[in-house]
Order: sequence, then structure tokens, then C-alpha cells
Amino acid sequence: MKNVFKFLGIIALVAVIGFSMAGCDTGGSGGGGGGSDNLPGTTWNGEGGDKLTFNADKKVVYDTGAIVGTLNGTYTISGNSVNVNYKGTLSGANYNEDWVYTLSGNTLTVKSATGTLTQSLTPQIGYKFTKQ
Repeated sequence: MKNVFKFLGIIALVAVIGFSMAGCDTGGSGGGGGGSDNLPGTTWNGEGGDKLTFNADKKVVYDTGAIVGTLNGTYTISGNSVNVNYKGTLSGANYNEDWVYTLSGNTLTVKSATGTLTQSLTPQIGYKFTKQ
């Protein structure tokens, strides 16, 4: 009988240790939330000579070069995603663009681009900008 209690005690101890380890924080990120905004005051050069400039107050200017012109927009950051809404008038036509860039170190990569001008603009999915 003494051996049975010893055996049950060992099983209980193993169970307590196992459950306490399962409940421990693994040190992960803990979820979404906003990313760190280090973009204001930075300029990013595109693969085709175009530029993105991030200003204060969540403003961004996209200079597409001679092809289309300059688009003005606002941005938000969520994790490593930079979400930009370009809105205004260009060459007499209204535009409303929603683009998502993935930020990784000194590289911004176009993840998605939708809107009225998307097909006219150089950057497509996978297009990269490098921090100047």
C-alpha cells in the first residue's frame, strides 16, 4: 500500500509540474498591436527611381517620377505592415489608393495595392523601396 501512495504522489507531482510549465509565458510577442513608428523624416528609394517620403503627422509623399507625378497620403502602422491611403487629384483625375507595405529593416516591400491608379503605377506586388 505504501508503494501505491508513493506512485500516486509521483504522478501528482509530474502533473503539477507539467501543467505549470504549460501555463508559462514563452516570451512571445503577445499579439498584434501597433508597430514602432520610426518612419517620420525618412526617404525610401524605389527600384525604378521613384521615392517615398514619410513626414510628421502620418503624412507620406510618393514621387513616382516623370510618369505619373506625386501622390499624397496618410499612413498607419500595425506590426510590420505600413498601410497607406493615397487620396487627391492628379492631372485632373481623382485618385484613391490603398497600399500595404511590409517593413523589414531598411526595406519596404509592396504587399498589396488597390485603387484607381494602381495599374498605371510602377510598383506592383513585391516591388521594393530601400531606406536612403
